[in-house]
Amino acid sequence: MSRNLATVASGSRMLLISLFLSTLIGCGGGGKRSLLPPVVREETVHDLRDLFEEANIEVANPEAPPHPDGLFVGVKRAQVKGGGNRPVVLLPPPASVSYDLELPDSPCEFRFALGLGIKPEQPPGKVGFRVLIDDELQLEKELAPGPDGGWVDWVEAKVDLRPMQGKRIKITLQTTCSPEDEAKMIPAGFAVPVIVTRKELPRLESRPDQMNVLLVLVDTLRADHLSCYGYSRPTSPRLDELVTKSALYTNAISQAPWTWPATASILTSLYPNSHGVVEADQCYLAEEAETLAEAFQNRGFSTWGISSNSLICEAQNFDQGFETFQVAAQEPANVLTDKFLEWLPTAEKSAFFAYLHYLDPHYPYDPPHEARMQVAPELFGPDAQAALERIDKGQVTMAAVQGLEGDKEHVVGLYDGEIRHWDTHFGRILDTLKEKNLLSRTLIVVTSDHGEEFWEHGHCGHSKTLYQELLHVPLIVHDPRKPTAIRVDSLVETIDIYPTLCRATDITPGRGISGRVLPGLPGITSGTPPDGMAFSSTCMAWKEPAGRMLVNQQAIVTDDLKLIRRQKKEGSEEHLESLFDLKNDPGEKSDISTTRKNDTQMLASHLAKWLQDHPLRRGSKQAWISETLRQKLEALGYMEEEDQNSPKGKPEEN
Repeated sequence: MSRNLATVASGSRMLLISLFLSTLIGCGGGGKRSLLPPVVREETVHDLRDLFEEANIEVANPEAPPHPDGLFVGVKRAQVKGGGNRPVVLLPPPASVSYDLELPDSPCEFRFALGLGIKPEQPPGKVGFRVLIDDELQLEKELAPGPDGGWVDWVEAKVDLRPMQGKRIKITLQTTCSPEDEAKMIPAGFAVPVIVTRKELPRLESRPDQMNVLLVLVDTLRADHLSCYGYSRPTSPRLDELVTKSALYTNAISQAPWTWPATASILTSLYPNSHGVVEADQCYLAEEAETLAEAFQNRGFSTWGISSNSLICEAQNFDQGFETFQVAAQEPANVLTDKFLEWLPTAEKSAFFAYLHYLDPHYPYDPPHEARMQVAPELFGPDAQAALERIDKGQVTMAAVQGLEGDKEHVVGLYDGEIRHWDTHFGRILDTLKEKNLLSRTLIVVTSDHGEEFWEHGHCGHSKTLYQELLHVPLIVHDPRKPTAIRVDSLVETIDIYPTLCRATDITPGRGISGRVLPGLPGITSGTPPDGMAFSSTCMAWKEPAGRMLVNQQAIVTDDLKLIRRQKKEGSEEHLESLFDLKNDPGEKSDISTTRKNDTQMLASHLAKWLQDHPLRRGSKQAWISETLRQKLEALGYMEEEDQNSPKGKPEEN
C-alpha cells in the first residue's frame, strides 16, 4: 500500500542528517527532540490504472484499444529484479489517454515504469512513450528489443509534479510506433502509474521496554526435518536452544505449497485467493495489500529485508513497507547473515523490524562439506563420491531430480546438511543480538513458506500437491519477555503470524486480514480459541502418468482429517476429492473418502463455504510468459519443460 523512499544511512552522512532533523522532529516526552531521521514513506494519491474508466481515450489502435491489464517483461538470462509481471495501463501503439486530476497541496510526483512486451513469434520495432502535463511534454522515452530481438526490462521513470501541487491538471499518456508496426498490436504500457506524495513519520527510538521483531523464513524447510521437532539427525542445534525458551507450534499449516503465494500470505495475512499471487502470470503483490512491514513502518519502526529467493523481490512488489530491501539471489545463509549483521549497527538506536528469507534447503541441494558431516557423516565418506557425482549432474533441473530416487538417502542427507548450514548462521545472529544486549528485546519468529517432497507421493520438489510434507511447516515464536518452553498442539496457519506480531508490539494490523492471534502465548494471546480448521491452495499444474492435468487444488485440514479437492483439468467444473485420517494415517497413503462419506461431505461443505468467502482474485491472464520469468522459475524448479501449460516461447492456450 505504501512505498518507502529512504534507506538507512551510515557514517558521516547519517550523522549530518540526524543533526539536521533533530531540530525539526519531536518524539514526545515533554518536548524531547529525537536525533533519529524520520521514516519517509510514499502515499498514493491517484492510481491511474484504477481510474482508467474515468480516462479520456483520445487515440486508440482499432485492433487493440487501451485497457487495464498485466504485462510481463524481461531480457536478462540471470536472476534479475528488473523483469516480471506488473499491472499496467496497456497502450498498444498508437494510443493516447488523458486524465483530469486534482493534485494535493503538497509535494508530489508521478511514478511509473515503462514496459515493452515481446511476442516471440512477432518481435516489434521501436515504441515511443510520452507523458504530457496540460499538453506540455514532460517525459519522452523510446524502447526497442535488444540487438538479438530479446526482452527489455522495466524502465523506471518519474515526473516531478511539485510545480503543479494544489492544482487541477490534465495528464496524458501516449505510445507511438512506426506505421508498419501498428498491425502488430505491440503490448506496451505504463506499469503501476501512480501519483504519490511523501509523508514523514517519527522514527521509534530503541528503549528497554520496546520490542524489536525479527522474522526468519527458511524456504522449503520441512518441520519434520528439524531436531526440535523430533528428527533423528542434529539439523538444528542452535534453533533447538532457542526453542527451550520459546513456543513451538506442532501443527502449523502453510497456505500454499510454493514460494510466491505462501510468502505473500505470511506478509499480508491473506489467503492466496485473496491476495491474488497465485501463479506465474499473477505474481505481483497488489499495492492495496497492507504488508506486515508496512504495519511496522507506520508505527515508526526501521524496516529492513533481504531475500535469497529471487521471486521475492522489488519487481513483484514484495518490498512494500521496507526502507531497505535486498535480493541476494541464490546466496547461502552465511551471506544473508553477514548482510543483516552489517545493517544491524545502523538500527540499534531505533526499534526495528527485520525480515530474512533464507533459501538454503531449496533445490539444488549442495551444502558445505562441514554441514554434511555434521548431520550424516556415515553418508559422505569416500564411498559416497559416485552418488554425489550423480546427484550433482542430476540437479540440472527439478525434473531431473525426480530421477534420483535411487539416491534418495544421499539426496535427503544433502537437504539436511542445508538445514544445518542455515542453523549455524542463524546461531550467529542469536550470538550477536546477545552481545549487543538486543536478544532480550527482540521477538523472533522462525517459519517456512512450505516443505519439500521426497517421493512420498511419487514426486520430489514442491508446488504441485497439497500433502503434509509440503504444508506442515515449522513455527517457533520467541518472546523474551516470557522465555518459557511451550508446546502448542493447536492447529494454526502461517497467516496468523502477522496479527500475532502486531498484538505483541501494540501495533494496529492492516484492515481485512484473515489471520488470528496465535494461541498459547502468555501475555499476547486473546481469549478467542482457534476454529480448528486450516486452508491451503495451489494453481500450479502437473501431469499424472495418464496425462491428466491437475490445476486448481484446495485443502482443508482439521486436527484429525484432511480433504484435498482437485480440479480434473484446466477450466473443468469437475473435481476429485480425497479424504485422509491424519491421526491414523499421517503419511496420507489411504484415501477414505468413499468409506467415510459423511466426513467427506462435511469437510467439502466447509471448503465450499471458504471458497465462497475467499473467491479467487483473478487478474488478466497473459498470452505468454517472458523469458526472464521463465528462467527464474526454472532455476527454482517451478517450471519444467514437460510441466508447462504451453510450449517454451509460444503463446499459452487459454
